[in-house]
Amino acid sequence: NPFVNNTPPWSTDLVVQTVLVCIFILPLRLLLFCPSIAIAWILDAVANIGHYVDDVPMPRWRCRIVNWSSYFWRAWLFSLSFQRINVVGEPARRSEAPICVVNHTSFIDIFLMYACKRFMFVAKKEVTKIPFGRDIIRAGQTILVDRANTESSQHAKEAIERRAKHTTHHPGAPEWPTLVMFPESTCTNGTALITFK
Repeated sequence: NPFVNNTPPWSTDLVVQTVLVCIFILPLRLLLFCPSIAIAWILDAVANIGHYVDDVPMPRWRCRIVNWSSYFWRAWLFSLSFQRINVVGEPARRSEAPICVVNHTSFIDIFLMYACKRFMFVAKKEVTKIPFGRDIIRAGQTILVDRANTESSQHAKEAIERRAKHTTHHPGAPEWPTLVMFPESTCTNGTALITFK
């Protein structure tokens, strides 16, 4: 079953370990967790000021601000025990691969990618209700889809195609980041593929 995680049962050792981590390590992690997510959100919010156009790539100076936030997303991930993020190989340039298709195993997937490179995503409209989510999603130039509205799905398909085919003819011109899509449209445990949506 791709929706079931096989979490081990609680043991005495695991309870003791959890209590010790909560007493000694959690306060230190919170000291990094809170400021890093706040600074990343502030940088993303600043990059959005005055940029309300969904169909125009962000100018390079705004992209630089969003890129700075990736260092704070990395610090936030470190506070969640992601001490090392091993990237194997080099991500393809946008000109070679404008769309990247990946499986979605956790909400952390997005932040792992966001900490490594500037990507944009296709996401359900409901994610804008997550605290701090709206500015972060706008800074990532995410294409939002209302799953209950077929017209929204059509607009998303058109936006994906338009952004994937977008090319710049002179250096320094704004361009879209690589578009990341989760074709299963939900999180699974990664053991099997489910129907693409």
